[in-house]
Amino acid sequence: MRALSSGFGGAAWGRGVMSLLFVSVTWARPVDQTQIGRFARSCDGGDATSCANLAMLYESGLGVRKDEARAAGLFDKACGAGQLTSCNSLARLYAAGHGVAKDEARAVVLYQKTCDAGDLFGCTGLAHAYESGRGVAKDEAQAATLYTRSCDSGQMAACADLGALYEEGRGVAKDTVEATALTKKACGGGYAPACAKLSGPDSSAAPRDMAHAAGELRRSCEAGFSPACNNLATLYQSGGAGIPKDEAQAAPLYKRACEGGYLPGCNNLAVLYASGRGVPKDEAQAAVLYRRACEGSELKGCYMLGALYASGHGVPKDPAKAADLFKQACDGGFSPACDTLKGRP
Repeated sequence: MRALSSGFGGAAWGRGVMSLLFVSVTWARPVDQTQIGRFARSCDGGDATSCANLAMLYESGLGVRKDEARAAGLFDKACGAGQLTSCNSLARLYAAGHGVAKDEARAVVLYQKTCDAGDLFGCTGLAHAYESGRGVAKDEAQAATLYTRSCDSGQMAACADLGALYEEGRGVAKDTVEATALTKKACGGGYAPACAKLSGPDSSAAPRDMAHAAGELRRSCEAGFSPACNNLATLYQSGGAGIPKDEAQAAPLYKRACEGGYLPGCNNLAVLYASGRGVPKDEAQAAVLYRRACEGSELKGCYMLGALYASGHGVPKDPAKAADLFKQACDGGFSPACDTLKGRP
């Protein structure tokens, strides 16, 4: 099983740059409008760090109206002034097509630039590109080399991704012992998705590993990293290996993830409301949460909302609306929705 996504894209490609993690932690408190004004004036004066800070706010919508196109322009300005973190953030936007026309080859050029300059996040982003073959010829051995370089220098996300390659025998000889060791290293270094993986149903983690995973996830959640709240909730929802199953405790954590902008958390909370597990059953509230996820381009939310319209649970029954939602999810690449459409008359 691959290491769980950090929430910045879901697949290998695009996970390397953690600028949004920086935003979540650094701006956990309300943003001072005076501070935003200072960033803008300093950026206009040529201060690259201020441009980068302002870009992160526009990308996340913290304290300002969310504007990914403006964020991309500011990251570009900072990158041109030699701010490597901004080059990585710009690469991530090009990879996803957020705020700019999607250009995976351009993303690779930017990641290569920062990696060559010694930036570990750039090397990890470049490794993701080689692993997935997005913007560059697929080369899993080269991906493993780059992950190793970053992991050995303390980049915990790279350790988790390298562990996944060892687990599956891609680019390296299969070695499940090494895979587990790398995942534990990443978790011990505070990388919450690796801790979440240790908590998975197919994990061989001992109770002490699970307790450590839960502690790391809680620390990240309390620091404002919404995906960690979601992953901690899944730990309580599934239970096992010394972690008691407690869906009532999972629900507020999913809510915190959802309200923090991590849309899979909205989906997961909706599942609890739809089934009445950990919260009073409320299918109408489930529909509200699925709609929120869907409107944020979380395709599973569109699919699940479509299922509610198809059955008339929590919303008025509307087969046409259901079909539209299934099509939206299918067109976006969510294969269960495509399968559902094929089975409909």
